[in-house]
Amino acid sequence: MSTSYRRWVFDVSADGAELLIAALHEVGTLGLEELPLEDGRLRLVAYFPTTAAAPDALPPDARLVEESTLPAEDWMARYREAAHPLALGDRLWVDPREPSAAEI
Repeated sequence: MSTSYRRWVFDVSADGAELLIAALHEVGTLGLEELPLEDGRLRLVAYFPTTAAAPDALPPDARLVEESTLPAEDWMARYREAAHPLALGDRLWVDPREPSAAEI
């Protein structure tokens, strides 16, 4: 597991977003967030391993607005802490939590 992740934030027009997303996938993005901006453009937040290289070519209207490094973390930990068993009907319960070592 990586000890950290690279995070790149881009602003791009709605028309250029698909090209930018394709370019980011070509260099190995681990995931993307697409957020609307007030002016009709989009903000794309892309996550990469720290070893990833920047894309060679970006759409002409794409602009890198932020680059940062994030420490690795267990992104599901908060979910597991907040998860509770759910009743599905009168007799069936589903427990989404991880089983403890004693239960295995």
